[in-house]
Formats: sequence, structure tokens, C-alpha cells
Amino acid sequence: MRDRLGDRIRVQHILEAVELIEGFMMARSIEDLAQDAMLRFAVVKQLEVIGEAASRIAQETLDAEPAIPWKQVVFMRHVLVHDYYRVDIPTVWSTVTNDLGPLKQAILRLLATLPPAP
Repeated sequence: MRDRLGDRIRVQHILEAVELIEGFMMARSIEDLAQDAMLRFAVVKQLEVIGEAASRIAQETLDAEPAIPWKQVVFMRHVLVHDYYRVDIPTVWSTVTNDLGPLKQAILRLLATLPPAP
């Protein structure tokens, strides 16, 4: 275990972040994401949470759900945090509209295999 929270809690954090983004983006467009700074910052922050949580999950747990491109998830977090000035709205939009649904399904499968948190 890489830290005191444990893998199950980290995976739950990913699920919570995905669900927050789903709520933020309900009935929203790419134009909304580009023009509404509060919306954009909220979505980007949750994408950062997803990547940070993923970076702290044990490799054996990551290996249990190979459908998730874990390295890309963590890499996106690095770009959003360290290259914040280069955040590309179409990339964020594509991630939210194309990748979060499959990520959520894979995270739910993974959660079903993990032991309960202590």
C-alpha cells in the first residue's frame, strides 16, 4: 500500500471526481467550457484529482483493470498541473465527452473487486 488511504479510497476518489464532472457538464457545450472560467476550473481540478489518485494506486491494483489507460490518466494530470498555461479546451472536452463514461464503468468494475476500506 502506497499511503495511508489505500487503493479502495483512491479508486472511490476517482469515481467521485468523474461523477462531479458529469454533474458540472450536464447540458453544457464546449463553448460553455471555453467561456465559463468557473466551469473550466472545476472540471480541470477534478481531472487533476483523477490523475493524482491514479498515481497513488498500487501497480497490482492498476493491473487488475487494464482497460484504463493509467499512464495517460496520470500524464494528463501532469499536463494540467505543470503546463497549466497550455490547457487545451478541445482536449479537455474530448476527455470529458469520450473518455469519462468508459473510465467510470472500468472504475466500477475495479471497485467491485477491491476489499472494503478498513
